[in-house]
Amino acid sequence: MESKYAEWIKEYVERSQGRLRGSCGSAAEEMSVRFPELHMVRGFVVPADPTRTDYSDELPTVEMELESRRLAWDNECGVTQHFWCEDTDGTKYDPTVGQFREGIALVYIEYDPLKHGPTPLGKCPDCGELVFPPSDGFCDATCRTLFTKYMDGINV
Repeated sequence: MESKYAEWIKEYVERSQGRLRGSCGSAAEEMSVRFPELHMVRGFVVPADPTRTDYSDELPTVEMELESRRLAWDNECGVTQHFWCEDTDGTKYDPTVGQFREGIALVYIEYDPLKHGPTPLGKCPDCGELVFPPSDGFCDATCRTLFTKYMDGINV
């Protein structure tokens, strides 16, 4: 790794006091602004398995049913969504790689909306499930109704 990138990553980790989980997007964006020759990449990271070259069975797909898609996008039981930087040669610079277990080789897979389908909009404010477009932010009408009643102070 080029020393200027390694030095910047070291300084970033120190500034963030080692709290790297959940900050990959902002860290990669900050790094790409500092170093315009790098571009920010959105995708997935999985632990490398020397017996495999294809990880597509672990990634979300356009064809997945909603429940399967929720599981695939869930960092607890699916792949990890991630951001990193790359140069024009495809060399990866990951300012938050320290959030992953040390000594584990990682495979970085760029997000492709045509293959991987839509990204989650967020979590339903009523039940906490991931919601996907074209949702209005809720899983379904039941969650929307229950949450609206809750916010209006109506006992349900």
